Amino acid sequence: MVIFLKFYLIGIKGSGMASLANILLDDGYEVVGSDVNNYIFTEERLKKRKVKIFSLDNKEYLDNYFIIVGHNFMDEYLIKDFQKKHLPFLEYNKFLSFYLKKDNLVCCSGSHGKTTLVGLLACGSDKSSFLRGDGYGKKQINEDFFFLEACEYQEHFLVYKPYFSFICNIDYDHVDYYKSESDYILAFNKFASYSSIGLIDYDSFYKINNPYFFTYGIDDRADFYAEDFSFDENGIKGKLYFQTEFITDFKFNNMYGLPLIKDVVGVLAFYFLHHYDLDKVKNNLQNYQMAQKRFNINKINKQIYIDDYAHHPSQMKVNLENVKVLFPFYKYVAIYKPDRISRLEYFYKDIKDILSKFDLAFICDFNDKTNKDLLNKFNSEKIIYLENINNIKNYLNKDYKYVFSLMSSKDLNPIKNIIIKFFNKN
Repeated sequence: MVIFLKFYLIGIKGSGMASLANILLDDGYEVVGSDVNNYIFTEERLKKRKVKIFSLDNKEYLDNYFIIVGHNFMDEYLIKDFQKKHLPFLEYNKFLSFYLKKDNLVCCSGSHGKTTLVGLLACGSDKSSFLRGDGYGKKQINEDFFFLEACEYQEHFLVYKPYFSFICNIDYDHVDYYKSESDYILAFNKFASYSSIGLIDYDSFYKINNPYFFTYGIDDRADFYAEDFSFDENGIKGKLYFQTEFITDFKFNNMYGLPLIKDVVGVLAFYFLHHYDLDKVKNNLQNYQMAQKRFNINKINKQIYIDDYAHHPSQMKVNLENVKVLFPFYKYVAIYKPDRISRLEYFYKDIKDILSKFDLAFICDFNDKTNKDLLNKFNSEKIIYLENINNIKNYLNKDYKYVFSLMSSKDLNPIKNIIIKFFNKN
């Protein structure tokens, strides 16, 4: 039982922290917080709910607040200050582990697609709560399930003890923390061991050692699999089987790509295992909307803009595969802004290879300004290191139809606005 009525969130604009703020508000608590001053898209929902966001030097949390600290703000000085003043605090994931009930907790993890999977699972049920990684969380009274996006970074997901776990893929990442792929896989094995039942993508099943997990995917060797599946500009469709038994068919015109077909198989499998009416689940999923920065399509006049979180080469590849199917008569332009130098260095060849498959690609500066030499290495016939984003206009032709794939976990709205203005200028 939480006895505090007021919470102060340090790093409240974080993708998980903003979601947590919404959950606490739904539960009737007062929520304020602090963060960096620059704009982050997660703050929009907080502002609508009239959450006060202060600068990081604010000290209002000293008075009767329980403090929740985002991962990036857990420094030694801050902790010592809290301990010295006897202030109650917990790190984000540890607070969630304490706050959420265990008996209906469903943790969704994996290298890619966690946010989308959580959104789909939550949409499938009228009585579910969720926290996903785009700053959106929702808490309902007497929920059937709580779907939690559980991130593997720095083994943060190992504090959770869910009754059911989802693993949507295991694709080596976070190379700044996990020094080898085997270390990365070991963390997922630990995570899987905390649940007595779960679902895992068939392509990653061989990486974990848990015989109690069901598999799902598009391979007919999986426990739950799709047959006669396809996707085009009209959406996705297919038939769901459990082992050799036909379960149901599905068709959604609001989802695109093979990863979404896999996700739908996993979601329907989850509700099948829980004896839900799948027709009702499918009807709910017709209202699904992609999370923010998850392949959001925006057409302005002749040009297509796709805001996508893709920052790993595997997801960048998926982006290109999707746009080629959906928009066959366009020129494909990638705009990529790295987030971590460690990821950029480790996956340099893979990132350069996928960017070169676009008709034109731009790589932008990011926070680490000391690595211009590495960014310059990407320069080639098709890839341009765009040190000044205003210069992108020099490479575009107003007579062409483009699909701009804006791929990053960071904000690419400034460059998007430059492009929009260029094409709409008389």
